[in-house]
Amino acid sequence: MEKTFGVIVYLKRSKMNQKGEAPLIGRITVDSKRTEIALHLRVDAERWDNAKNAMKGSREDARVTNLAIAGFKNKITQIFQNLKNEDEIIEAELIKNIYLGKDKRAGTLLGHYKKVMENIKERVNIDYSPNTIKKYKTTQKHLEEYIKSRYQLSDRPLKKLNVQFIEGFEHYLKVTARQSQSSVFKHIQRTRRAISNALGEGIIDKDPFFGFKTSKGQTHRDFLTKAELERIENKQFQMERLQEIKDVFVFSCYTGIAFIDMLKMTKDSIIIGIDGNKWISGYRHKTKSKFSVPLLPKAMQIIEKYKDHPKVLAHGGLLPIMSSQKTNSYLKEIADFCEINKNLTFHVARHTFATTVTLLNGVPIETISKMLGHQNIATTQIYSKVVEEKVSEDMNNLVRKLSS
Repeated sequence: MEKTFGVIVYLKRSKMNQKGEAPLIGRITVDSKRTEIALHLRVDAERWDNAKNAMKGSREDARVTNLAIAGFKNKITQIFQNLKNEDEIIEAELIKNIYLGKDKRAGTLLGHYKKVMENIKERVNIDYSPNTIKKYKTTQKHLEEYIKSRYQLSDRPLKKLNVQFIEGFEHYLKVTARQSQSSVFKHIQRTRRAISNALGEGIIDKDPFFGFKTSKGQTHRDFLTKAELERIENKQFQMERLQEIKDVFVFSCYTGIAFIDMLKMTKDSIIIGIDGNKWISGYRHKTKSKFSVPLLPKAMQIIEKYKDHPKVLAHGGLLPIMSSQKTNSYLKEIADFCEINKNLTFHVARHTFATTVTLLNGVPIETISKMLGHQNIATTQIYSKVVEEKVSEDMNNLVRKLSS
């Protein structure tokens, strides 16, 4: 049977103050049962239009009040419609509680997802980097688009989530959003965190992820071969900007320092290590983990080259560094000049340090992990797999040549 529903706003004249102002009250009616909500607004009784449920006139205070009334009515109507779409038992008191945020049944996926994001925002530059928030917002956008396309709704109640919802989201990410498997894994991981938050608060008692499995996918990391690194090292540019970026890139190839961490490097970052030689040390921006790397001769040469550079003297840095956007743009030019057919970004330098400079020269994986500032050696072991894949590729090429 179709529910009868109504929402109005009226002036409670019995509560009028000495100024002739009375409070506005919202009334929700479902199947003849009603409940009321105070709007926390007072209106001059003489300026109230009972027939229109609105303030009279065109003054600014009337416009603002009437917008608030319209907003209240729209939100109450939307709550009623959502409950109806979800085939819920609809009562006036339930609508009121949802509006006031007091009903646990009103817990939604995006509502809890935003709650998780707010928690992360408060811990930016403590436990998380600003980039983490950007990634969470990207996942939020995908969730919003998925829910809208599948359910024609702006959100999804947590208690309605099941493994089919999660599998559908994974399908959407792969087919509609065209995300790589590693990106799909991250989006699912962030979604799981919001749902775990709801489970922890007792809002839902069943985990929709139960029985669901997905994989991280293959992680591809470009790095320079020894020959490619030598081509870049030996190339001299007439344009000062290209030469500087080339040198800073090569420095990272021999230290493994990420771009964002390079920005924080100063002369004070150079220390005397346990062996009595010069090391470079700092804390990773991404994980706050400490890293310490012995300075190889080629890295020391670059430091010496720029110790009196105007940018270094003016800003107290270690090397002249441009913005990340400009650096990666110019690295594309450098790749073309050096005939390197790879997507050359600054992060390729870090991968090159982990593979060509250290791993392929017999440095143990545990040592590399420490120098890179990884919190988990499993992160570093990815480079071992990358090297094994390269060995396999090279040997297969050799087999083909020998067979021809």
